[in-house]
Amino acid sequence: MGIRRFICALLIGVGLQAQAAPVEVSFARFFGSCEAEFGSSVDPSQASGECGIITALINKFNAQNSGRIVVRPQ
Repeated sequence: MGIRRFICALLIGVGLQAQAAPVEVSFARFFGSCEAEFGSSVDPSQASGECGIITALINKFNAQNSGRIVVRPQ
């Protein structure tokens, strides 16, 4: 394989990988949802209780990994 074909194949592969859908992780919630109170919070130190802290952690993770990995609570 010539160097041009190799570089072309490499660029196509990188382009296809960049367009791939984000990895989804399902997260089981045992203590309910508190989206009304902490749905937009991304600072766990400002949250209270298990529900608020976990919601803020999920929101922070999703914000930091946008487009690559997404956590979806159940």
